[in-house]
Amino acid sequence: MPIPLIAAAALPVIAATALRFLVGTLIVRALTALAVSLVTFTATDAISTAILNHIISSSSGLPAGVLEAAQMIGFTTCVSIIASAYVGAIAIRQAMGLYNRIAFGRS
Repeated sequence: MPIPLIAAAALPVIAATALRFLVGTLIVRALTALAVSLVTFTATDAISTAILNHIISSSSGLPAGVLEAAQMIGFTTCVSIIASAYVGAIAIRQAMGLYNRIAFGRS
């Protein structure tokens, strides 16, 4: 009966090798998705900042009363929050899309 004994001795080695391969692959996939989302976030943040600056500079021609009213109701803060929400949504969608393509082979 040496065959079951050999199989029992080899099972932990096989399991450890398989686990090491799976964990390493998952870590690489997660880090890749994180890196792509970071690059996407940085690019969309720069674009949204440029758009916000353009909106603010374009509003300088408005009368002083309109600018004060817009500042009182928090127009610039509102535009900034909306732009940040779009940036976050784009980064999350990009990360999830990349993760699905890498993990599940979708194109």
